[in-house]
Amino acid sequence: MKKSITIIWKGKQQGTIQINGGKIEKMVAENGKIEKNHFSFGKDTENKLTIVFDYEVENGSHGPIVNVLTKKDPFSFFLQHISKQFPVFIPEYNVIVTEADDNRSFDLITEDIKKNCGMSKLKEIEFSDETCYEMVENKLRKLRGHLWLGISRDMRIFEIVFPDPDRTTMQILPKYHGFGIWIDELEKTDDRNKKMYGSNLIYNLNFGRGCGCSQELKRYLVKGYLPVLCGVVEDEGINYNFTMFATLENKPLRAENIRGTHFLVADGFGAGHMFTQKQQEMFDNLVDQELYREEETVLFLKIEAVNKKYSPGYAYFHVPYPNTVANYKLENGLMKFSQDRIFAVVTINGLPLERQEFTVFLKPGEKVEVIMKIPHKPVSMKRALALMKQSFDERKNECIEFWEKKIESTAKIQLPEKRIENIIKAGVIHLDIVAYGLEPDGPVAACIGRYCPIGSESSPIIQFFDTIGWHKLAERSIQYFVEKQHEDGFMQNFGGYMLETGAVLWNMGEHFRCTGDTTWIRKIKPSIIKAANYIIQWIERNKVEQLCGRGYGMINGKVGDPEDPYHIFMLNGYAYLGLQRASELLEAIDEPESEKIKKYAEQLKKDIRNSFFSAMARSPVVPLGDGTWVPTVPPWPEYDGLLIQYSSGEKWFTHGTFIARDSIIGPMYLIFQQVIEPDELASDFMVKYHVEHFYKNNVAFSQPYYSRHPVIHLKRGEVKSFLKAYYSCFPAIIDRETKTFWEHFFYASPHKTHEEAWFLMETRWMLCMEDENVLSIFPGIPRKWLEDGNTIKIQNLSTHFGNLSVDVVSDISNNSIVAKILCKWKKKPETIQLRIPHPDKLVAKKVSTGKYDIKKESVILKNFQNAIEVMLKF
Repeated sequence: MKKSITIIWKGKQQGTIQINGGKIEKMVAENGKIEKNHFSFGKDTENKLTIVFDYEVENGSHGPIVNVLTKKDPFSFFLQHISKQFPVFIPEYNVIVTEADDNRSFDLITEDIKKNCGMSKLKEIEFSDETCYEMVENKLRKLRGHLWLGISRDMRIFEIVFPDPDRTTMQILPKYHGFGIWIDELEKTDDRNKKMYGSNLIYNLNFGRGCGCSQELKRYLVKGYLPVLCGVVEDEGINYNFTMFATLENKPLRAENIRGTHFLVADGFGAGHMFTQKQQEMFDNLVDQELYREEETVLFLKIEAVNKKYSPGYAYFHVPYPNTVANYKLENGLMKFSQDRIFAVVTINGLPLERQEFTVFLKPGEKVEVIMKIPHKPVSMKRALALMKQSFDERKNECIEFWEKKIESTAKIQLPEKRIENIIKAGVIHLDIVAYGLEPDGPVAACIGRYCPIGSESSPIIQFFDTIGWHKLAERSIQYFVEKQHEDGFMQNFGGYMLETGAVLWNMGEHFRCTGDTTWIRKIKPSIIKAANYIIQWIERNKVEQLCGRGYGMINGKVGDPEDPYHIFMLNGYAYLGLQRASELLEAIDEPESEKIKKYAEQLKKDIRNSFFSAMARSPVVPLGDGTWVPTVPPWPEYDGLLIQYSSGEKWFTHGTFIARDSIIGPMYLIFQQVIEPDELASDFMVKYHVEHFYKNNVAFSQPYYSRHPVIHLKRGEVKSFLKAYYSCFPAIIDRETKTFWEHFFYASPHKTHEEAWFLMETRWMLCMEDENVLSIFPGIPRKWLEDGNTIKIQNLSTHFGNLSVDVVSDISNNSIVAKILCKWKKKPETIQLRIPHPDKLVAKKVSTGKYDIKKESVILKNFQNAIEVMLKF
């Protein structure tokens, strides 16, 4: 098969042409020179290179890749993709590729493209109205989540699952973090029954007539954010109002009564955990004392059935029953396997219940109250009787007070959009529930849903702890990684992931930037140096000549579940960030190792960039909606092209999408990881093709919070694109009633705190973001938040510069907005950039202090004190 194409440049150019999967039959350079496959144009005019190729195409393939390896602006394309109708046009490179019989000039082709094409998706977003919740809430997925209830630091939690198309009962799952619990009655069950009923304990519970053609279930958290779940099941006039929470068995739920779980034992009950032999031995020695405790956690559950009809009716109940064929019975309100193994305490209108399954006849307005108290594991008769005497309401109020005190200890964020404000507060609690460790000072395993901590995925959790002022908890969470560090400096805790060492060092650096605590650095100095040296030795092993342009001086290994042992850009970006922050930490305590580590960090950055731009030159360009094309970059430099282009015929579908590797663990990470600058041309290319091809409503597929593009939009000043991603993502992956996050858009991995924490960090960056010596305030808030009468209040938000407080009052009716800023600077920024977007897009006519930047809708402040007041007149 033969094909003739023409490449047109505006201006001088020289280079070589290569084709993978074919051969060059002929090259003609109009006004230029040809020598074998090399060409050169010396005149600063329109220059045409015509090439005839001979090639074969395999069915299902995109065909051969042509590399245009010019001295400046090299690029590649699929020969099959070249046509007169949609010529390759890269305006940034002043180049067009079309079919050889296309007689149009460069300028005419450009005019035709502009005339016949629309806009890129990125530009469409930036030219559209700002996205808000109300615009998208009914267009997105609505997922119902599993709710986790616990007491914080303690891995003995309860998972609550409501009836859905895949189950007919409400289920209560006592769990040791990510694993269900086992009891003797299940252990003695034969294999057939284990297969049928499961090998972990589940309690089933029914109220209402059953599974019908519709389900009127509503759930909510007390005050919109506290872990006391309330709700109602409406069953045609009989309403079942329920309330549930977790607490301690005997002691009041107060901070001083929380013992917690040893971090290593909790870690061992996290899915995917990894132990060294020594850690496994420690776990084995500790586990029994953590599982068999004098005091259990307990789930309290009250169901009140009320007759709302005008005639009598029946309320239906089946109290909790286990998934086992073992004998159990209800006697005097005690559900028991045996006389001294009580698994639930049940009362009806304050009296011990005598029947497991029953109905209650209710006249109009009458109600019946059933209360269940379920210990995490069966308890003795004595303990069960003590539990029966406890007041449900007293324990509930105690629980509310406990969690309210937790929230009171954090930075205050008050927003015009109460939905977001409540998700922030609920998020704080969700992260805290699965942060396990011995109180008050032991290391903490900042777990991510059902999984154990991961250096990368735990980072936003720990950084949000710092954001809200929980610096001690953040430090304890980092200590987990220090305690589990291998002797050679390597950090690996989950599923064979190889990126944790760099990510943890970066996290340490972020923590120090918030606290300035040099005493802490001295304490963990050996760990920092060991980790940095491990990465350095890893780098040295990869300084191999055949890796030039394809991973030279870069480390290799997988960054997620897929077994991809390559020189992944995301992996290396974290290694660079880690080394850079390690150097910064050690420099703060005058440690001589700092200089060596800094040099390696800078060299790694250069080597990443060399392979990055080499890969970009070899990776075929892709089209945008405006008729232009842009270069692309694979997720690792060994590959030629985007993985979705299947240039080598592999299988890449995973986790519910074809594009996971290209998009959510791809090269865009390098912008976030400070290897590629946000305003570089390469960043522009990556953002454009990612938005065009890899995002729906500017949200990544499958596991969207792995993608860092929202904060990249903020760094590039693309506020509308940020808001599009922000508001199109969280409503589709959150349980809108309980505010818990899933890992994926399909029902996989509930209470996923990694996803939740990135949402929280995106909200943090929307409100406040640091960039070197610049503090940006409100870089991404919606202009809707500044409608007349609205206020935004932030108190003691931790930043790299000190604790920040901001109070903004919108008085649009009088054409003004006033912002008061207060910060106790521990390190004063050179500039504050205060963005105040007018709800009607008006430009400020006057500001009381500072300089107004019209394009950024911001007041630029320099030479300021601790307290600043800015009035903008419109």
